[in-house]
Amino acid sequence: MDIFEEHSKANERNSPWFHFLKERKGQCAKCKLCKKIIKTHGGSTSGLHTHLKSIHEINLLKRDVSSSTVLDNSEFLQKIKPSGTGTITNFFKTDKMDDSLPAILSRMTACDGLSFNIISTSHDIRKGLTARGFSNIPKDHKTIQNMVLNYSENIRNQMIKKLSYLMANGNRFSITFDDWTSSRNRRYVNINVHSAKEFWNLGLIRAFGTMPAEKCIRLVNERLSDFGFSMKNIVGITTDGAAIMTKIGRLIEAHQQLCFAHAIQLAVISVLYKQEVNVTATSVISYRFEEEQNCTSTDDDELIDEDYENGLLIVSTENVDENSSTLAHHQILP
Repeated sequence: MDIFEEHSKANERNSPWFHFLKERKGQCAKCKLCKKIIKTHGGSTSGLHTHLKSIHEINLLKRDVSSSTVLDNSEFLQKIKPSGTGTITNFFKTDKMDDSLPAILSRMTACDGLSFNIISTSHDIRKGLTARGFSNIPKDHKTIQNMVLNYSENIRNQMIKKLSYLMANGNRFSITFDDWTSSRNRRYVNINVHSAKEFWNLGLIRAFGTMPAEKCIRLVNERLSDFGFSMKNIVGITTDGAAIMTKIGRLIEAHQQLCFAHAIQLAVISVLYKQEVNVTATSVISYRFEEEQNCTSTDDDELIDEDYENGLLIVSTENVDENSSTLAHHQILP
């Protein structure tokens, strides 16, 4: 009784099974041309391809692809490639890399995070710069700092010229901005200016102390004025849905678009992590935020006497330890 039979792909010319019979148990295959038996453990067909290529000069792995097909596939892959992949620097268009010494030093500090002192004292860094043809590398970190600051000033002047040219030709702009707090608890505001085809980053603005909506608008206006225009040149802003940002949208004339991604994030958090809080006895009082943060006393009368016009405090007496005067309280933002 013959233990070999036709494979389900026996009619496919590009399949090795067009030239082989399979064993019923699937452990080997029999060549139709020379009757040689080849092992196919686990369904592997690599041995079948090797036999066809070496014995019968049949290479099923070779594909005859024309140049036009390759071009079409390349264009197709380019279209389906996600535009959001890669590093943030991929979104900044650079016609030509500036390889001057100030530009290299600026990239080493801004992109690589190297300090001026490390650049001035590192033997390997200085040797690498010398190998690139630079012979006047400063040895003082103050000199390197001045070179980087002067280079940044040149970049700023180029941006001002470009923005002034676009404004003179009737272009309109929008801005995106948000506040950010560093790991050292320092607050900044970052601003991007957008035209129809490109955008520019205006850098971080240091914000000291609290930052209500009015102060944030003032900081944004000051940074825009540094580049030759103001909020009057802005037709729209895009921000997240924080309370301070929505208030900014009400105070300025430009149209405001809230970030969809931030809204989706808040919706997901609300659905997945929402906790029910049962409050039996509450009292709503106003308070002073700065004093409440540093308040060590938990006496009810002291909390009630506080005053703050921008927030509310809900004080709950539920589940309060009889031996402790600590109350559960929750802040409600305006």
